[in-house]
Amino acid sequence: MRCYNDDMRALALMLRRAACYTLSLHGKTPSAGAGAFKDNGGAPPRISEVMISKIWLVLGKLVFLVLVLVVLGYAAAPWRVAQFGNERSDEPADAAVVLGAAAWGDQPSPVYRERLNEALILYQTGRVRWIIFTGGTPKPGYLTEAEVGRKFALAHGIPAKAILLDTESRSTWQNLTNAKKLVVAAKLDTVLLVSDPLHMRRAMRMATDIGLHAKPAPTTSSRFQSWRYWSNFLWRETSLYLAYIVFKKLT
Repeated sequence: MRCYNDDMRALALMLRRAACYTLSLHGKTPSAGAGAFKDNGGAPPRISEVMISKIWLVLGKLVFLVLVLVVLGYAAAPWRVAQFGNERSDEPADAAVVLGAAAWGDQPSPVYRERLNEALILYQTGRVRWIIFTGGTPKPGYLTEAEVGRKFALAHGIPAKAILLDTESRSTWQNLTNAKKLVVAAKLDTVLLVSDPLHMRRAMRMATDIGLHAKPAPTTSSRFQSWRYWSNFLWRETSLYLAYIVFKKLT
């Protein structure tokens, strides 16, 4: 840190001298606070090649420091995504928002089934009073992900009056923005987000950004058990999370 401060002071001094020189070229006299030209008969000091080299050296160090910090931040992103998946709220909420996943015909895929089971537990244990299913369909003529979720819930004893549907969304961002509209229309407030653990970091960040009062409720089990599938999912979610954070890519 001391070396960094020394570099900053050196850079400030060299930039001050450079500014004085530039002002003199335009017929302006620098103030005494900026350093008067007393030792050179009033003439501006010459900026030597050595001084210029020092300026570039200090700037290079600063750029390198910034790059190191950026690289470290990106390198830590997978760890943050994985660690956040362990966070779980024990607080009750008005509704559970189930983020969409693939449906196979009129049946949930194994990944989607885990999310549906988690939502059912939240309702059956009194943690929530509503379940909001989200997700459209990639092809017309097929049941939407939300409709498949509703069908599954009804078959497991969830009353129809406790279910809300978003059948239009095709991404996590759309899941959340459409869910918020349903929350507002039903005069609800707090929700528990239900999805896979590795999905929670990105989903919660998006929920916060749109003003949805959400807490994490990751599935307690996951179909991504093997190292191969887990690492692939982690890499995908980390990439999408960084794309959202840096470029605001809405996926």
